Amino acid sequence: MQNNESGQHSTGPQLTTGDKDLVNWFFMRLENAYNSKFWTQFSDEKTVQLTKREWAGRIITRSREDLHEALELAKGERERGNKDFEWPDISKILGLLNNRISPDGNNSAAYLTFDDPKHPQYKHYSKAKRIENGSTMSKRKKAGNAALKNLKDLI
Repeated sequence: MQNNESGQHSTGPQLTTGDKDLVNWFFMRLENAYNSKFWTQFSDEKTVQLTKREWAGRIITRSREDLHEALELAKGERERGNKDFEWPDISKILGLLNNRISPDGNNSAAYLTFDDPKHPQYKHYSKAKRIENGSTMSKRKKAGNAALKNLKDLI
């Protein structure tokens, strides 16, 4: 642990002004979406500050557009009565972005959305983009068609 200029302990990387703005914007939207439940869960400013510090590293790996989408998806889940989104749960809200629909319309665990170099998984994404060529796609398509044929034969 390091001491920062104000004498407080610092455990993570220093955030840029843009990063801080993004985290503050996310929490402002979270507060607006959840109203009184936000202040019931995060009972005071100190708790909000600590929660921001805890989640900042994850929040800054996403774009503002992605965070907006996650919050909108969470509001939709609340409207549908999903009890998992009754209270502001940052991990579940951010997790909604991991279950997006891929560009071809299929929900795919292989669909990688983190094309931002700051994202912890970027190196894996960029490697996947480099190796994905016609022959690889062709092999995967053939394997998928063969697996579907086997399933149809079972029925």
